[in-house]
Amino acid sequence: MQGKVRVGTPTGAFTTKSVGATGDARGSSANALDGEFIGDYNWVVATNSFGVAVYNDVRDATECPRVDAWRQHLVDGQSPPQPSPPTDCPAGFGNSDIYAAKVTP
Repeated sequence: MQGKVRVGTPTGAFTTKSVGATGDARGSSANALDGEFIGDYNWVVATNSFGVAVYNDVRDATECPRVDAWRQHLVDGQSPPQPSPPTDCPAGFGNSDIYAAKVTP
C-alpha cells in the first residue's frame, strides 16, 4: 500500500506530486480483526496556491502471521479461534498512521 498525491486537470491529465513510503496493509486492521484497514481518512483541501492531502499510511505496520493465517481460514469457510494481537503479534501490528502532504500546482 502506498499513498500518492496527484494533481489533475478537467481533461484528465494527472501529475504525481507526492509519493509516500510503501507499506504492507496486512499489518493493519479495521475495527474488526478480519480485514485490513486501507483507510477512510483520505481527503484533500485546496486553495488557488496549494493543496493538502491526508491519507492512511502503513509504512510502520508489522505483519502478523497468526492474523494472516486466521484471515485465510475465514476466507476458506473455517471458524478458528480469533488470535489476540497483544499476545500473538509483533509490537508493530495494527500501526497505521495518518500522513499529510502539502503540494503546489
